[in-house]
Amino acid sequence: MRYEVKESYGSAKSSIANKEARETSYWRRLLFASKYLTERQFNSLHTDCEELIRILGSAQLTMRTKI
Repeated sequence: MRYEVKESYGSAKSSIANKEARETSYWRRLLFASKYLTERQFNSLHTDCEELIRILGSAQLTMRTKI
């Protein structure tokens, strides 16, 4: 029972982290559209942000299949 609670908690945290990463991606696009970020800055952040979203999504999927 304890193990299930910890996994459920971890899944919830992973879900929150994934939502936060997607929100960060939204703000990054908004900053670029408003010319606050250069194309070079945007591309650098884009690569990092998209990679993080994929990692968090994969972790979240793995946790869901274990519960």
